Amino acid sequence: MRTLRDVCVGARHALPLLLVLLAAAPASGDVLIGAPDSPPSSVDASGALHEDWGVVGLSLEEPAGTRPAGQRCEMQPGPTAVTTLAAGAVTLTATAYRAPIWPAGVDVLSVRLANGADREAAARLKLMLPDGVSIGERMGTLGGRAVLALPAEPAPVRAERGWGCTGGVVPMPGWARPEVECDPAFRNISAGMGGVPIIYRFGVPSGAKRTVVLGLCESHWAQAGQRPLVLYVEGAPRVEVDPIAAWGQHRPGCLRFDARDLNGDGRLQVVVAPHPDAQDRNTILNVIWVFSPDVYIDLDQVLRGELSAAAEYYVDVGGDRDQTLYDSGELTYDIAVAPRAARELTFLIACPGGTVPNLETAAWTPEALRRAAEDVWGDWFASGARLALPRPLLERWRGALAQIMMTRAQADGFYAALPGREGMDKFCHAHAACILAALDYAGYCEEAERMLRAYWDKPVPEPLANLAQAEDGRWQDATGDPCAHGYALQALARHALLSGDAEWAQRAWPAIKAGAAWLQAPEAQAALSAQAKRTAAAGLMGAARVAEALGAPDAEQLLAEARALDPTAAWGPPEAGGDEDSVAQAALDVARLRNALVVERGRELWLLSGLDASWLDGDVVSAHALPTDLGPISLSVDRDGNALIVTTRLDSGRGAEALVIRAPALDGRAPISAQVDGREIGLDSGGEVVVRPAGGTHRVVVLYP
Repeated sequence: MRTLRDVCVGARHALPLLLVLLAAAPASGDVLIGAPDSPPSSVDASGALHEDWGVVGLSLEEPAGTRPAGQRCEMQPGPTAVTTLAAGAVTLTATAYRAPIWPAGVDVLSVRLANGADREAAARLKLMLPDGVSIGERMGTLGGRAVLALPAEPAPVRAERGWGCTGGVVPMPGWARPEVECDPAFRNISAGMGGVPIIYRFGVPSGAKRTVVLGLCESHWAQAGQRPLVLYVEGAPRVEVDPIAAWGQHRPGCLRFDARDLNGDGRLQVVVAPHPDAQDRNTILNVIWVFSPDVYIDLDQVLRGELSAAAEYYVDVGGDRDQTLYDSGELTYDIAVAPRAARELTFLIACPGGTVPNLETAAWTPEALRRAAEDVWGDWFASGARLALPRPLLERWRGALAQIMMTRAQADGFYAALPGREGMDKFCHAHAACILAALDYAGYCEEAERMLRAYWDKPVPEPLANLAQAEDGRWQDATGDPCAHGYALQALARHALLSGDAEWAQRAWPAIKAGAAWLQAPEAQAALSAQAKRTAAAGLMGAARVAEALGAPDAEQLLAEARALDPTAAWGPPEAGGDEDSVAQAALDVARLRNALVVERGRELWLLSGLDASWLDGDVVSAHALPTDLGPISLSVDRDGNALIVTTRLDSGRGAEALVIRAPALDGRAPISAQVDGREIGLDSGGEVVVRPAGGTHRVVVLYP
């Protein structure tokens, strides 16, 4: 079992914390991308995105000899996976992140092909898609869901079928309810949601003439003027039609067009577009017939389906006799990259529960999508303590907090700290205590408060019901861990102390007190293992501190009960019981960094006990409003030649007796003296500088030989 105390004060011979954190980083190939409180997607080692509808992958087919060149996680514009492949002079860099646009966000896959040679390079990029994805000109759909948006250029290399829809529409079988005898295809439609035009192409001899009949049946609107349409058939005048005005609701109708392949490309194009004045811009189409010009056309017979067998093409739009123009499956792009230059392509991928926007009508550019992610994550990070650290450490700090926010569960205003992307059946109070501590340590106390509500407030909604405190005061979890009760008690007490929110502590106090009382019950004594007693005793010590802060008369009694449970227990950071998965590990990383800067020891705050001198190379290390049990602290550390300059401010100190600064060695040299607010003071036996907080800012100068 690992504990956060491993990286608190006293570890004189520990590895530099940066090395500890990097060694503890999750293995490359399982990077989460997402937005706060939005189900995340994952990116594997090959750069493939794993979504709720399938896997979207990339490969570099040419030049030959593709090899992986690494993967990293970045935090700009938000949690981002950057995967690199190399082949010859061409390097492919795939960058995946979540753009939190309305309504559910979209995953952005940006592909950069760079040519490092002095001559043009030919690159072949392949986009691999799940089976069943229907690909149009710019959109891909799966089961009626828009899951893929393609860049405007370059166009993929792909063969066309003899006829079909260019895609981007939603099949809706059974949508229409015709009230007269008609061709059965009138019951089905495809819809171009949001103004997407419905486009079909039919193979004909170059320049050929055909008779085209389009069938429509409006079954949603009852009043005219809601969904007028504009119909274009190549070689024929365009027609504007309002199906309600022309035929009425649930009444099918047919329109004839004398068509011709005007451009001689061997394709006859049919387009249904929204009318400029349409209130409802979702286009619809039910049936298409394409006849040889020598076939006599009676529209009443066509409507009843009596001439369908005579048609060269008969399309049950959105039904069984329909198809896309392009084969489903992978897409291939052949791209010429100029010498010492690069080409970029941006794909939009539907994230869990979402769809992609129609880029023909939406104004989302790659730059705007990136800004959306930067704004959302920037605002969220700004709501907590502000840190200035070396970039690898700050990225780790933010990445860990992002994992927590992307994986928590929620229901009706209640939230739960989950150990990963698993469901509530994997909820574990041990891991939750670490996650909640990380949020509190990092200054996101409001987020921790939301996730603690289920511990004390009732009724808890059913999806999170196993977080609720039982009537007898006990907390349990899905893992059956006997330590669960102690961890829940610790989490409540720790938040009360770190947040300093007396009003919240008063609301949660009855639950804390009931949890402490359960530990005195005979069944509790019988159910608790030695480790569970130690965990519970630590929770009682935290509860005693909360009682003291609230002026409640229970503090001494709670301390006595804690000592009776386990005389060796101590109040401190939570222990991560069991195996540490990615989110629990992330929480530990946040606590390690925070405790490297400040950690509580009784009524003292020990500063810089885990700081490595390499952090100060060229930059100031600082933290603003970092929560502690004794009040929020701000500090900055800067190196000036043979001196270390530390400024501290303890805001609304809650009984802090001392600030103890453990200055690191500089260039292998230990400190020899110090000044506090301009006064010379001696160093303690361990080389520490002790400051008695007197309100306001203290300036400490530590001198080295």
